[in-house]
Amino acid sequence: MINLEFNFKDVFRAPRLGFSTKKIAISVIGFYMALIGYAVFSYLAFLTSGFGFREIWRTFRYIPYPTIGINLAWYSWILWIIGAIWAVISIFIIITAISKITFESLRGNEFYEMKESLKFAFKNLNTLVLTPFTLIVFIAVLLFIGIFMGLVGRIPYFGQMFIGLMGLFLFLGALLVVYLIIVLGISLITTPTIVAVTKNDTFDTLFEVFSVLNDRTWDFLAYNIFLAFLVGIGTSVFYYFMTAAIKLTHWALSLWQGPRGWWETIFNNGLAYLPDFLRNGAYFGRANWAEIIGAFLIGLCFYTLFFIVAGYGISIFSAGETIIYTILVKRKDERNLLEEKEEEEEEELKEEKLSVEEPKKKTTKTKTATKKTTKANKTTKAKKATAKTKTKKDAKTTKANKTTKAKKTTAKTKKEIKTTKAKTTKTKTTTKKTTKK
Repeated sequence: MINLEFNFKDVFRAPRLGFSTKKIAISVIGFYMALIGYAVFSYLAFLTSGFGFREIWRTFRYIPYPTIGINLAWYSWILWIIGAIWAVISIFIIITAISKITFESLRGNEFYEMKESLKFAFKNLNTLVLTPFTLIVFIAVLLFIGIFMGLVGRIPYFGQMFIGLMGLFLFLGALLVVYLIIVLGISLITTPTIVAVTKNDTFDTLFEVFSVLNDRTWDFLAYNIFLAFLVGIGTSVFYYFMTAAIKLTHWALSLWQGPRGWWETIFNNGLAYLPDFLRNGAYFGRANWAEIIGAFLIGLCFYTLFFIVAGYGISIFSAGETIIYTILVKRKDERNLLEEKEEEEEEELKEEKLSVEEPKKKTTKTKTATKKTTKANKTTKAKKATAKTKTKKDAKTTKANKTTKAKKTTAKTKKEIKTTKAKTTKTKTTTKKTTKK
């Protein structure tokens, strides 16, 4: 973990922390995402207003934008606004991802991956969008109330008296609108950083924006002015080295280009693809089909180089805002976010360990329960077997008892028959004797 002094000296770390391959690569990806989305909706806006595709391409090339003298239909303006919102959201995503990488590096995690930062930014996209959108809705509602009061004032007699009575509230509402516009501007600067550092939802992020403005107004203003100065210096220096590299490449390839001057044609036509403030007076010259394709690709290369320079500026800005927010939280709340995050991660690791150990305990419990059930089943089976054997034995004994009883009864009946026969013989002999007499 980097030990911060929690003062303006820490902001000096922003250019060094911003000069990172991962952060600049994220910036280039985000700029291309913003460029593609904005270009698609802008071309649709101009096409729906009656402009031809060739006319748009010859005038603006990659980035069409409304200028003085160009009239767009109202639905075309909606398409153009959607493209502009797409570009702003893309920049919000890259600032959040860079702030997340910066915060992890401040905590000592230098190996935080670019993929994870982008996943984090897209995961918290709702908060990034809804935080300023909520402020815009509040401002729009208050403005609508003021416009509606103007209609109420048109009511004869009652309207003028009612507006007179509500005049103080109307002025205070206008003051609230001005305050919310300032908060909206601060939210556009700080929302990606707050989300990257705290993982807050929309309500908590809005609370932090108001807290930064109300509790540390001058600190926030002074630090951001100083950060803007660092961004301007760092970007200018990097732009100087980039232009030097472009001039060196131009000189090296022009030495042996031959009499046709193919490299000059490609280079100048490639510069002509850039916006007016970057093309340095370059214009499209005559070229064959191969040189046209080569100039188109060189134009994309120039855009990429420009995005690298602008990406370094965004990287410095994101790193500086992360440091500034950490300082402000330390000063206004006396909390070190770097240490708190470590404690939270330890708790998360403990929870993960518990979540891993719980299924193991459950498996052991289930194993013991299954063992107990198997033992119980074995005992019940044994009891059933013994009961069956007992019933069999009882059946055998009952059968034996029945046979013995039957034998005894048959013996008794035989004896009784013998006795009856003896009695009958005796009676017969007695009767014979009596007859003889």
